[in-house]
Amino acid sequence: MDNTRAVLQFRGEYVLPVEKAVEIMRLLSDAETYERKWHSGKDNAPSFYTHHIYSPTESNLSLSLMTNGSYAMFKAAGNPNKD
Repeated sequence: MDNTRAVLQFRGEYVLPVEKAVEIMRLLSDAETYERKWHSGKDNAPSFYTHHIYSPTESNLSLSLMTNGSYAMFKAAGNPNKD
């Protein structure tokens, strides 16, 4: 494939070559969800965490393509101003 870039969305947005984005998606396709849940103590009982691992109920992972022209233009724009 040429220099086409992909926008990988997973807890943020990242731009990288398509082949690398596809590899990340492939690796994460086998991942399970890990969650640590805080339980606040009530009636003088201690507070504690429970830990859970389960199959994901939804995917927060997506991929879209970006043209080389768009990549060059957006790259030239640099970091956005912090207003």
